[in-house]
Amino acid sequence: MASRYPAFADRSFMMLNPSFTQKIRGIVSGGKVFSEPGELSCYSYDATRMSFLPDLVVEPVSAGQVADVVRAARQERIPVVPRGAATCATGGPLPVSGGIVLSLTLMNRILEINPDSRSAVVEPGVVNGDLQAAVEPYALYFPPDPSSFRVSTIGGNIAECAGGPRCLKYGVTKDFVQGLEVVFPDGCMVDTGPHGFLRWPESALIGLMVGSEGTLGIVTKAYLKLLPMPTTTRSVVATMPTIGQVGEVVYEIFSAGLVPAKLEFMDGVAMRLVDDVYKMDLDREAAALLLIETDGDPQGVEEESAQIEAICRKVGASRVQIARSVHETGLLWRARSMLGPSVSRSADIKVNEDIVVPRGRLAEALQLIEELGQRHHLRVVSYGHAGDGNLHTSFLLDNDAEQKRQAEAAISELFRLVLRLGGSVSGEHGIGLTKVKYLAWETGESGVTAMRKVRDALNPGMSMNPYKIFMEPGADAIQRDQRLM
Repeated sequence: MASRYPAFADRSFMMLNPSFTQKIRGIVSGGKVFSEPGELSCYSYDATRMSFLPDLVVEPVSAGQVADVVRAARQERIPVVPRGAATCATGGPLPVSGGIVLSLTLMNRILEINPDSRSAVVEPGVVNGDLQAAVEPYALYFPPDPSSFRVSTIGGNIAECAGGPRCLKYGVTKDFVQGLEVVFPDGCMVDTGPHGFLRWPESALIGLMVGSEGTLGIVTKAYLKLLPMPTTTRSVVATMPTIGQVGEVVYEIFSAGLVPAKLEFMDGVAMRLVDDVYKMDLDREAAALLLIETDGDPQGVEEESAQIEAICRKVGASRVQIARSVHETGLLWRARSMLGPSVSRSADIKVNEDIVVPRGRLAEALQLIEELGQRHHLRVVSYGHAGDGNLHTSFLLDNDAEQKRQAEAAISELFRLVLRLGGSVSGEHGIGLTKVKYLAWETGESGVTAMRKVRDALNPGMSMNPYKIFMEPGADAIQRDQRLM
């Protein structure tokens, strides 16, 4: 089978030379190498419905092994695709050209926790939730908290610049990366050290790597900033009779000068799905639910939560509750974090999109999305980070050709309306494979050209994670969004 990778058109990745595989086995002493079809299939997917079989899977245990594998693959013109826990929702770790999947899950050591400097040093395979648990005894925490935090890795969080509910107040992953050790596509390694963020040009390098989706290099170590854990938190839950009131509450909260730690919402469809699973006695006739968390010192939290409760009632909430117990609060936020899987179970096919609109146009966006679903005769569910206008909109389909056709049209229409409102086609899920054709809609061709030049300078020939982020000439068949096929 001829390679679909244009720079390596004379290779046949389906028949890797056994001597090359043996060479890789020699490099990753103490690691793992998989080459059997059944083993390879376990590394062929991510959180999308798409699947591409690699030709080899390599699990190194050190940065030196990563560099050696990358160099060996480059010499043989074999693409390398880095992979964490594969929770990516846009196809980022999919080996669309075959080649090597470089799984980093065995590099999972927390190398250092420094309470005095409020920092940690970790390998890329450390799970976000495991890091949170490790630093909690020091009354510290790592603010980025994507809903996949129980399984997603820090390396993946860095590759996608992951956010989560807390990013509203504290920022996304890039705001907590102080330094990186990176293996570049040519196999050379750079370590900025823990203070790279303070120095030029290391700070520019860090900024370039975070959010680059594995196309510019592979993170093999991360120096992270931690924050003191808030002494008090309180959650306000408000049930809204209309979807437009979500935008009104968000507007009023920020107009009052308040910045909650979290400001999440789910629409009526999402509420009913959550209630089906968690039996939380939610109002199944409501249009939306807001989950708002405040944190800080006890007095400040008391005052802020009271102000937020008053705002919700003023806007017209049909029910407002303040969760005061740890158990009650934990149940609410666990239900929110498990919303994605709950939605997935409700349909044959879930096509999830991650979009951003300006806060001031949130109410308008939600109304337009509701109308979009009606126009295309599709079930639509929206939820996400209302505080910063980051919405997760999913189209729920039967395995039906006409519904798939309608969904394909609806996705394009969704992105057009988001851009018309001054928003973005991606918030925290990256561009990956599923959004490559929409990036130019937002940045223009000149923007894509500029970014591609950066990619080509560090990753000539696309030897690392090919076909991601940018449309490539003649690659329409490979880069087609296959979630609806």
